[in-house]
Amino acid sequence: EPHPEGVYASSKREGELCAAACPKHIIIRTCGLYGLRAPRAAGNFVDTMLRLAETRDVLRVVDDQHCTPSSVVHVARAIAFLLESDAGGVYHVVCRGQTTWLGFAREVFRQAGLNIRVDSISTAEYGLAAPRPAYSVLDTGRYHALAGCPVMPPWEEALAEYLDSIGRRAGAGAIAEYVGGIADRRSPARHRARSRNACRSDGRRAFGARTG
Repeated sequence: EPHPEGVYASSKREGELCAAACPKHIIIRTCGLYGLRAPRAAGNFVDTMLRLAETRDVLRVVDDQHCTPSSVVHVARAIAFLLESDAGGVYHVVCRGQTTWLGFAREVFRQAGLNIRVDSISTAEYGLAAPRPAYSVLDTGRYHALAGCPVMPPWEEALAEYLDSIGRRAGAGAIAEYVGGIADRRSPARHRARSRNACRSDGRRAFGARTG
């Protein structure tokens, strides 16, 4: 049984209860989303870590919140499958495995070939105003039990796909395929320059990250 903490979590739970009141409904829970963003939209955790790495040698990131980073590409495929099926009820849709925000950041830098030191910081030290769950890893067993469902990949593999798509994975070229279509035909260099400009105008700080 969910036990939401804070106004934000409570509002999400209320939304679930409203949806569940419909005779035929699908409720999808997910976690740690990231993906290609629209122009001038706020950056995701991966993009922000890469941006901070351009000017910092040391970062401090929260290490006591466990989650599963999940690519919106794979989550969207799963949602499309559920909508086209006879499925109903609550489904957890996330990539496989788990880590902390610290572990996520370190894997981003490892795959990007960046030599950045990432130190641990607690949620209490970070000083977030709203409460955050210490453990938000979701069990995808019910979803994966559905015949023919698109299997969610390990979170590390999904991250590699994303870094490929923006031309930032070490030793790999950019790919243009995005959920069966063409998302971006810009060269990696132009894409990186555009991303940096958007990040500079955004001015937001990474969730769960603090610069050293």
